[in-house]
Amino acid sequence: MHRSTKVMAAAMAVLVTTGMMMTEEEVNSIRKYRTEEVRTCLKQRKIVLIGDSVMYEVAGSIGDKAIRNMARFISGGSKGFAFRGDRNDTGETAGLEYYHDPMVGVPEGHEFAAIRKHPQYISALMTANVVIINPGLWDMGERSCGISAFFTQTMSRVTELRSSMPPTASLYILGLRTIHARTVCAEQTLCYECNYPRKVAAYRSVLASLPFCHPGVTGHIDISDITLTTSARTPDGIHYNGYHNVPQAEMDAVLNAACCESGPRKITISSQAGKCAFFRERLRSWASDEEVNAGCTAPNATRKGCLL
Repeated sequence: MHRSTKVMAAAMAVLVTTGMMMTEEEVNSIRKYRTEEVRTCLKQRKIVLIGDSVMYEVAGSIGDKAIRNMARFISGGSKGFAFRGDRNDTGETAGLEYYHDPMVGVPEGHEFAAIRKHPQYISALMTANVVIINPGLWDMGERSCGISAFFTQTMSRVTELRSSMPPTASLYILGLRTIHARTVCAEQTLCYECNYPRKVAAYRSVLASLPFCHPGVTGHIDISDITLTTSARTPDGIHYNGYHNVPQAEMDAVLNAACCESGPRKITISSQAGKCAFFRERLRSWASDEEVNAGCTAPNATRKGCLL
């Protein structure tokens, strides 16, 4: 599995390419943020989180840690919403916004297309210091069209986001959690097929490739090992609403990336073009892999069974 190399200085938990597992020492080395440190970070910079319910759990952990009042707005249907930290306990403006926009490929007319046109969404991107997105989970399911299409759509989505962001802002990819597919799917055969371990590994590899395949991506935050052995703690194989240790650990990984920068930084990777060319060869080899591309030919009415 082509996973990320761990570049873990004391200040950051941003991960970029090899195939190594995250050691217990590395997990424990992630800086744990105190409430006052989170508030200082959110006072100094604006962090915009864009993604699915996993990102929502992470954003909620940050809000619970440091923000008293979270304002909401609705756009594009019940799922097209955001919350923003207006004030923390000291009365200072908190620079955190979350937008529920979970797929990279969103066709015109889809419920998530409207939120991308909302003035607040556009304004958030234009004024952000750090943007973090977590595509993949929905793209493997409801709208799965194969691994190659996912790579192309994700590259295009990054370009689209970058066009609205300040040139000095950082853009991070939050990787996929470990998906405990048998817990998620129960007896739903198609659901399990759409979340085969090899398929999840391939999608995770696409996300890990972005820092060296797209010049607009600052880094990849690998959180898969945080949830590697937590299947007993999740009711559906992916969410941890009642078990706060998981999103809190992911929160610290995100804050290590977003709050510890002295300025916009790019992870330095030797031979970036060569690494991307190598990844593209792997991508081509996956094109005929039925397990990696599972769910692509399922009828629309059934394909929703893949959606987590």
